[in-house]
This record gives sequence, C-alpha cells and structure tokens, in this order.
Amino acid sequence: MENTETMVGTIHYSNNGKVMMRMISELIRKNERQILRGESKLSLDTLSLACLNQFFAVHYEGLGTSSTNRNGLNKACVKDVEFLYQIVQKTPVMKLVHGTSTLQGTVDISRFNNLSELEIKKVPVHLLSGLKGLRHQLKVLSCTRCINTLQEVFGNHRDGDTVLEYWPHLHTLDLSFNHIETLGKLMECFPNLRSLDLSHNNIVSVEHYLKWLPKLMYLNMGYNRLKNIPELGIQGKRCLISLVVRNNNLDNLDGVEELDTLEELEASHNCIHDNKWLEVFSQLNHLAMVNLKGNPFSYEEQFRANVIGSMSAKAVKRCVSFLTILS
Repeated sequence: MENTETMVGTIHYSNNGKVMMRMISELIRKNERQILRGESKLSLDTLSLACLNQFFAVHYEGLGTSSTNRNGLNKACVKDVEFLYQIVQKTPVMKLVHGTSTLQGTVDISRFNNLSELEIKKVPVHLLSGLKGLRHQLKVLSCTRCINTLQEVFGNHRDGDTVLEYWPHLHTLDLSFNHIETLGKLMECFPNLRSLDLSHNNIVSVEHYLKWLPKLMYLNMGYNRLKNIPELGIQGKRCLISLVVRNNNLDNLDGVEELDTLEELEASHNCIHDNKWLEVFSQLNHLAMVNLKGNPFSYEEQFRANVIGSMSAKAVKRCVSFLTILS
C-alpha cells in the first residue's frame, strides 16, 4: 500500500521562521509514529527544507553541542529545532518538491541519515546537495521533471573520465517525465535494480546499456521514441516479468520472443501492422496480459482470435480464466 504524505508548507525563514518551526513541529508530532515507521511519507518543499537547514546551522556548531540561548533562539524554538533535527536523522521515506519560488543557494539532504526511499520532483538537481552521499542506503529513488541526462544525478568526473559510483541497494528507480535522450555506462551503477521507469522521456534507443541490469523485473519505457524493443542481457531476459513500451514508434516486436518469463506486455499505440509479429508469443508460457490496441493491425476483424491463436498452448491453457487481450 502506498505511503500517505505528511505535507509541510512553506513559511519564509526571513519573515517568520520561528512560527514556521512551530507549525512544522506540531504537524510532525501528530504523525511522528507513522513517519518514523515509514507508513507516512514526509513531504517537504525546497524552501521549507532550506529554512530547516538554516535553523540547524544556527543551533548546532562543531561536534553538535547546543545552547538554549545561542544566537537568540528561545527555549521553545530550541526545543522545536532539536525535535526536528532528530526527525530528519531518523526519517526513512521523504518527498522533496520545488514550487514556483526562486531557490537561493543549495538544498542539503545529507542530514537524512536513515533515508531509504526518496522522491524528488521539479527540484533543480544542480542545487541539490548530499544525494550521492545517500547512495549506499537508498533502496527507492524517484527523480521526475528535473533532469535532462543521467549524468546530472549519477555522474562523477575525475580527470575528464566518468567514474562509476555504485548504488548497491537501489532496487526501484523512477526517472519518468524528464528529458532524457540516451542512457550510457552509468546504468552499470545499479546491479540490483528490479524496477526501472523511464517513461515520458525522449529515448530513441537504449542500445546495449540495459544489459547491465541482470535482475530487472519491471521495465516501463512508454511514451518515448523507441523504434525497437529494448535489448536486455542474458540474465535480464530470464527475469523480466512486465514490459511497457506503449506510445512509441515500434513497427515490430522483434526480441519479445526471448523474454522467457514475461507475464505482461503493454505495447499499445505503436506502428505495428504485420501479423507475423504475433509469432513472438508462441514460446512465452507465462504470458497473461497483452495490450496491442491502437496499432494498425489491431483494427482487423479477427485480430483477437489471431493473437490467441499465436500464443503458447501452455499459456492459453494456464491462463484461460484470466488471460487479458486488449485490442
């Protein structure tokens, strides 16, 4: 079940920072247990987080010692700052969004020491500090509407060369609704990735770069400009369960026949017109859902019967009660 969100509004630090701290504290105290258990997602906008970081910087110095009267903070405000500091260090799930206001300086997320799931939306990633420091702990990462290339988030140059920095525990990566055009060797950084969402980008070809994902089970590349089915490595072909390639420029299904464990194929609204491509289903014994509507050949009168007739006998027999053919 998807996490609920504990939303935190923005109050400018320069105008009424102490009131902002009080409001955030009160809101989080009401949802503290759910937040710390990961049942509720802590949702901050960039300005609110920047204000929190300013208060943390004012209150804590050196090794983290504090004083109730330091820099003019009263006891009530100190209590809020210290409470929120502990929450930040213990929060496992967070969403960070950027609104319409101009962001001054960087936004630091390095204090989220316990973070395992992070969602970033509309955040200028060049102003985001501390993300790479979380790469050894993050399991789920979503970056939407904020990047043009993978290099912006995952790249690291040293002496002009790209240095690979691995994200060993990351199993779910959502990079949808961006302006990504190509992948690259950075895909090698995610050896344990199981779910990858690259939908709503501008990708024409994945080339050979998905071969670095041997454990991939769910791949969504809908709403791109693909001309061919994405190519996986030997291990990846044996793991993939769900493939979404809807709304691309596909005129063939070449390669689908190699996806031995495939259960769901969503390939609607492409340019496939030749019934010969239905033959790719003949050996896919686990197939349970096929969506080919919106392709030229889907308008033929006997299309549904043709699809079923081309499928593996084992798949049809096993799935007769729940097999879904959308046309």
